[in-house]
Amino acid sequence: MLSNLFSYKELSSTNSELSRLMQNQLPEFTIVQADYQSEGRGQLGAKWESECGKNLILSILFYPDFLPVKDFFLLSQFTSLALLDFLIQLYPSEYFSIKWPNDIYFKDNKIAGILIENSLQGSVIKSTIVGIGLNVNQTQFLSDAPNPISLSTISGHQYSLSTLLDDMAEHLQFRYHQLRIGKFQFIRDEYRTHLYQKGKLSSYEDNTGRFEATLESVANDGALCLRLSSGELRTYYFKEVKFIPIHHR
Repeated sequence: MLSNLFSYKELSSTNSELSRLMQNQLPEFTIVQADYQSEGRGQLGAKWESECGKNLILSILFYPDFLPVKDFFLLSQFTSLALLDFLIQLYPSEYFSIKWPNDIYFKDNKIAGILIENSLQGSVIKSTIVGIGLNVNQTQFLSDAPNPISLSTISGHQYSLSTLLDDMAEHLQFRYHQLRIGKFQFIRDEYRTHLYQKGKLSSYEDNTGRFEATLESVANDGALCLRLSSGELRTYYFKEVKFIPIHHR
């Protein structure tokens, strides 16, 4: 049972509510969870669709003041790995992967998204709010999101959200402990191992148009490294490049 859990029927945003609650000192691993959020968002304002009471929508608080600002991308990496661990334990499969920077995919479909918001103090990260949306029991998606999928769609089962929340929190705390004790390179290497489309020739689009490239790696600062057939290596940061799904090519 989680000791620092704030549960709501509806919120505009779990990240925003946790930020508001932080006006009073909160312990690390405080979680805000909602059955529904009316203004769910992803990276740089992307919308997140979730049917009321069907999915896990939560935000969790960390105080990674041991982490230099230059290593901020490790927060995305440990969170992504924790979700991957959690999902593979629930439904053992080689088809779960991490789509750069921090979406979780099953085959070519998105099952979870992560939104990380940091508060800086000098050269360190004072606090971090990790927002997570995981599709669990929802089987119909009505928005124009291109490729959603849920645990229930994959397995044919319905799940207890409270049980899943407890289990997910354990995985997050375990991976965060790895980060706290300095396993930076271990986390980076594992993240790179599980990248969606790694080593495969795929279609991408930047501000000059579409092109084909192979995902080679992700740099320590979070830049995506793509290798063109000409041998040229290109690096991109968030929203500078877009992966083109197979059904859109």
